[in-house]
Amino acid sequence: MGKRRSRSESDADHRSGACAGGEAKRPRPEQKHLYLALDDWQKGYNLYKVDVHAIGSADTEAESQLPEPPVLQLEAAKGARDVLFAAVGTDILALWQPRYETTRTAVYDTATGRLDAAGPRHPRALQPMRFVVASSAGARGLYALHGGGMHFLERRGGGEATTEPRWTWSTACSSLRLPFDGMQPGSPRRTMQITSYAMHPDGRTVFVSATSGKHHGTFSSSLDDDNEWTRRGDWLLPFHGQGHYDAKLRAWVGLHSPGHVCTCDVPSTTFSSVAAATSQPPAWQLVNAEHLFQEDHPERGGTSLVSTGDAEFCIVEFRLKHDRHGQLRASSRCRRASYRVRKHDSVFAQAFWM
Repeated sequence: MGKRRSRSESDADHRSGACAGGEAKRPRPEQKHLYLALDDWQKGYNLYKVDVHAIGSADTEAESQLPEPPVLQLEAAKGARDVLFAAVGTDILALWQPRYETTRTAVYDTATGRLDAAGPRHPRALQPMRFVVASSAGARGLYALHGGGMHFLERRGGGEATTEPRWTWSTACSSLRLPFDGMQPGSPRRTMQITSYAMHPDGRTVFVSATSGKHHGTFSSSLDDDNEWTRRGDWLLPFHGQGHYDAKLRAWVGLHSPGHVCTCDVPSTTFSSVAAATSQPPAWQLVNAEHLFQEDHPERGGTSLVSTGDAEFCIVEFRLKHDRHGQLRASSRCRRASYRVRKHDSVFAQAFWM
């Protein structure tokens, strides 16, 4: 199902911490990389490992090929039309959609290069997923929101030396339904769209903003809330897609609009649904980041914001050119690089910093 690529000898030397004279020195924190999942393989997906620190300044931008070979080639599961990738600890998970009784999550360990193609089996109730999000920076699990509710996938201590399953699914919350959804007798059910979501820094509470017709609202749910959603108010979080919590800023950071990102205060987890009618949205601030985007390609594809820690972020942006090649725009301290890929889905932009 997948092809593994061995880690380079330089990575092994880096982990060893060896120095002249044979004396051990304090090990350095292992350098993190940008892992980029692309659908540029005929049979499925490639996972690339990009060294963002080696990228030059924006003034020295040049187009090149992505690092070859990819660290992983993942063949699409039988019958799967789509996949959501997620990162938990050192693992990258591929959750196939739609779900069948035989569908299993593929798990790739970036620390060891090991691929487990027969990972946890998707639960029966798991419908096509809206999003997946890790529970925290040092996550041991992830939340998956879908049409039937929200499930929690937890990584346990089980491994090859024990019969205990390494991953287990559990129901985290009932189905998310807006208060106005289907309230009028005989009225057709409106399609609900998830506009944004974010994990609270407590690692147990998920915030979700959703719209349905002319109505909208924000809700939260925690593993401690007896599988129920709490309505926070008739307002939306200011970012689109996922918001990333940054401990240094003490705020969520997310993409707001083309060329702009925003920071948003994190609401308290202590809240009563009775107060939702008068609840005000959290304070937020718009940040102009137009200089991080390429202006000479108006056909903008998918864009992802990846937190690299310490109030720094990496923007992964795809653009469609006349030759239908995509481009990656990676920025860290105003560094930028462009990469040519063989195939491109304009909405497929899944990247992780680990």
